[in-house]
Amino acid sequence: MSDEMEFNFVNKASGDGAPDVVINQCNQPGMNFTELIIAWTVIRNCGTGFSQGFSLPASLDISAADSRGNETPPQTVGDGQALELVGDASGNILRLAGTGAASPNEVEFRNNLPQGSVDALVYKDHRLLAKQTGIAPGQKAAFSFPPQIFIGVVPGIQEGAEIPAAIMEQAMSRIDLSGVRRADIVMTDGRRGADASPYAFHLENVET
Repeated sequence: MSDEMEFNFVNKASGDGAPDVVINQCNQPGMNFTELIIAWTVIRNCGTGFSQGFSLPASLDISAADSRGNETPPQTVGDGQALELVGDASGNILRLAGTGAASPNEVEFRNNLPQGSVDALVYKDHRLLAKQTGIAPGQKAAFSFPPQIFIGVVPGIQEGAEIPAAIMEQAMSRIDLSGVRRADIVMTDGRRGADASPYAFHLENVET
């Protein structure tokens, strides 16, 4: 799989209007502190018969934020690497750690400050992808995003906003991207009924 996957969202649904389509990825490792599921990309105003492209990089950019809203510059990191937040004479800095992550398939964020909990913010393509909050001194967060996306129609949602768990369960469809380099992500009419989604999603024109 290449370092960046290219996609073209295509609206083939027959309904009127251009629904808000949200795309995100979910972090695989389980953590004890709070992890927020974020609306990474929102496609708007893409009516029936229209398309819109986007890319999905493999690398992550991670920053640290404190309780006052101060945020470090994002640092690019890849699988098997670790970042640590430390203090020096000029303030708190986020840097590449001397030792890698415990798993070669994960990226770690370590709070090595003497005091003060922080949040870890994960970005892809300069947009917020995930957020883990309340990481205390001596704790670490692990990030691993499998080759898959979740996609669904969520009216009015904004990029960077939290996606409630109920919406993830009811409105989002999982699409496996294993081995995919580029493809069309096609939205069509789904099933009707009280418990059914009015939209369905699948891949077309897949290149591996």
